[in-house]
Amino acid sequence: MPNYEDYTMSDFALDDHFIRWCLNPTEGDDLFWKTWMADDPIKIDVVKQARKLVTDIHYVQKSQNFATISNDIWKNIEFDIKQNKKTERENSKVRIARILPLRKIYIAVACVAFLAIGIQVIDYYSNKITGSSHDSTWITIENNTLHTKKISFSDSSFVNLEPYSSIKYEKPFNDRQRTVVLNGEAFFDVSRDVKRPFIVYANQTITKVLGTSFKISAFEGQKLVKVDVISGKVAVYGRVNNGTTKKVRQIVLETDVRTVIPQPNKKLEVTPNQSVIFNEDDQEMIKTISDVPKILENRKFDYQFEFNDEPVIKVFSELERIYGITFQFDSKTLMNCTIKTKLDDEPLMQKVAIICAALNLQYVEENAVIQINGGNCQK
Repeated sequence: MPNYEDYTMSDFALDDHFIRWCLNPTEGDDLFWKTWMADDPIKIDVVKQARKLVTDIHYVQKSQNFATISNDIWKNIEFDIKQNKKTERENSKVRIARILPLRKIYIAVACVAFLAIGIQVIDYYSNKITGSSHDSTWITIENNTLHTKKISFSDSSFVNLEPYSSIKYEKPFNDRQRTVVLNGEAFFDVSRDVKRPFIVYANQTITKVLGTSFKISAFEGQKLVKVDVISGKVAVYGRVNNGTTKKVRQIVLETDVRTVIPQPNKKLEVTPNQSVIFNEDDQEMIKTISDVPKILENRKFDYQFEFNDEPVIKVFSELERIYGITFQFDSKTLMNCTIKTKLDDEPLMQKVAIICAALNLQYVEENAVIQINGGNCQK
């Protein structure tokens, strides 16, 4: 329990327990705060001011367009990502920029916020998505069966929800974005809409697409989140450890319950046969090749795996074209290397292993790229 005796108005206005008492109190909350104020009457005026600030900001936010607030949050995320990249390049402390409040929120609470507690309270509340738009509600669907459950949306997108998983989504989607909260595992097939990105909150990650198919595994309590891309391009956001000791802002998605995640500072874009793995414990997020890469949909009838004294450079280029996975190698070193082989239905990495073994090459996969090393073939 925090030491509320030392709290300033700023501290109260940022405290989740206090906010809940202000906006949606339980009998226990009400009893606690009234008892606490009776025991410490010197803090009554501070508590009243903080409570008025919380309710004022909440009122103004409720009158805002939900999608507009969300759009501002995405701008803040992109800004933090740029700052994190700059930090990695310079190997210095990240500069956490403050989020400017929405113009109407500024007008409503500027006098109190700036004079009494400074920019940090506005910073906190500007990062809250305070619910759905006026004409929509949040729907929760659970799959407690042993079979996959298909859920169709009004935009022609659908989700295959795996057993013991659940999703929550806004119905209907608002006019700026399509938002889903996932707990568990699901395959998403998203219809393309460049004006309304499809966004999935899963544990401490955010996945954002315009139109594609992908799979997310993010069970509550597990420390790993995995995103596998089937088609199109997917952007995955997460908060990674960048060495800063400054307080991390939170994104709060309020539906019928509150979902809180650290504001991301890293973004990875992935394409078919690539995956993103986010490790909550290590605060790391990496890009890797999918467990079992598949032939690209538009290459299924346009490939061959039989090579008759073909330059190995051409073989690697063909595999890259078929699977969409990047190969890196020294063309000069491999210039005289040729191979005669017939590959069948082996997984991609097994094909690479066969080729490398035949020519005494080495390979390593890093950041979803296959790096080929060695090679000293004679003419």
